[in-house]
Amino acid sequence: MLDRGELLGVYFTAPPAPFLPSEVHGKQLVAIALCYAGKIEEGEKVLGPLRKFGKPVVDLIQPMPYTVLQSMFDQAAPPGVQNYWKSSYINGLTDSAIDTILERGARITSPMSAIHIHQLGGAMRSVAEDATAFSHRDAPFIVNLVTTWQDPGENPKHITWTRESFAALEKFAVGAYVNFLGEEGDERVKAAYGEEKFRKLTALKNKYDPTNFFHMNQNIKPTSA
Repeated sequence: MLDRGELLGVYFTAPPAPFLPSEVHGKQLVAIALCYAGKIEEGEKVLGPLRKFGKPVVDLIQPMPYTVLQSMFDQAAPPGVQNYWKSSYINGLTDSAIDTILERGARITSPMSAIHIHQLGGAMRSVAEDATAFSHRDAPFIVNLVTTWQDPGENPKHITWTRESFAALEKFAVGAYVNFLGEEGDERVKAAYGEEKFRKLTALKNKYDPTNFFHMNQNIKPTSA
């Protein structure tokens, strides 16, 4: 766990990028993407065990400006592509969860799609669960099915893969992360907060926005609606 950053596992198809060896282009890989926001020497110590784990296809971890980090995957999501996401917090990376992720990854329908596994913890756990509306602070991971493709005519195929993969992972799910929700309905919005917090948020909505004027969001409807 990175207390001063984030760790992300990515199951993806290697693009024909110049920083990847040509022999892995088009093959499925697992990448570890991370950000350590602290002193460089401390970051190198944190990375020590990871670098000793095995020899990667390529090692791109190095000091860089935050703006470079934020833009380094822009080419993987060019304007005009089709996108469909589904995600959930999960209760851990058990052998069963890993096997399910690998099985769904082997069936992936677009070389532009990926499965992201975000490791959580650190600062988000330093705040009590009942202190804010944000929930699931004790969840160890989020799995995000990032489905991307070019041809709108292929929408059914790729959306089906995403939904079936989401259903396969549902037995490990412990709630929804509101920033990764699409148009998934009231129950999924409720899953982002839990029953008690959702009840309190609905009461606030009733008081301050009873006509649901502010609704272009993951909407909590007023009771009157």
